[in-house]
Amino acid sequence: MSLHDRNQYILALAALLFSAIAMVIAFFELRSSDKQLEANVWPYVDMNLNLEADTFSLQLENKGMGPALIHEFRVRLAGEEVVNAVDLVEAAGYALANLSMSTETVPDSVLAVGEELVALQIDAEGIGLNLRELISSMEVEICYCSLNNQCWDNRVSQSFRRSVEQCDFQPIDVEGALQYFEDTNDDAAPGAVDNSTETEADQ
Repeated sequence: MSLHDRNQYILALAALLFSAIAMVIAFFELRSSDKQLEANVWPYVDMNLNLEADTFSLQLENKGMGPALIHEFRVRLAGEEVVNAVDLVEAAGYALANLSMSTETVPDSVLAVGEELVALQIDAEGIGLNLRELISSMEVEICYCSLNNQCWDNRVSQSFRRSVEQCDFQPIDVEGALQYFEDTNDDAAPGAVDNSTETEADQ
C-alpha cells in the first residue's frame, strides 16, 4: 500500500470514527431531551384528608409539573366501595338530616398544575367525630397518566406512586384530554355552571 493510499485509509477511518462519535452524542442528547420533556409534563396527584369536628373532606391536588389525566378513583371502607358522600354518612351511622354534602366525579377529570378538586365533602354537626374511627379503614385508590401516556397508581402504598404501563380503566385519549385541558384553562365564560353535585337534607 502506497503512502498516499495509507493516508486516505487513515482519513477515512478517522471520518468514520468522528461520525460514530457524533451519532452517539446525538443519541444521548435526544435521550436527555426526552427525559427533560417527561419531567416537564410529570404530574403528581396528592390526596389530602381533612377531618374536623363538623367537617370531612377528601381533596386531590396536582403538585407535579404537568396536567394529570385521572382514569381511576375509588374510595373503600373495610373493602366496600363508597360511591358518594351519602354512602359515607350512612356507614358512619349518621342521620341524613341537617347536613350538607357534595360529591365530585373524579374519573375522566384533568387536573392542571396546582389545581385542587374536592372529591367528597360533608358538613354537619359532629360528623368528624362520627367518621373518626371509620377513617382508619379507609383506602383511596387512584390511577392517573401524564400527557405522554406515563401512568402511576398507589395500589402498593397509599402514599407511594408506582409507575404502571397503563391504568386498568383508561377511557381518555390524549388528544381529547389535551383539547379538554385547553378548553378548561381558557378564561371562564360568563355564567359558567358548577358541575359538582350538591345534596342537602333537612330534618
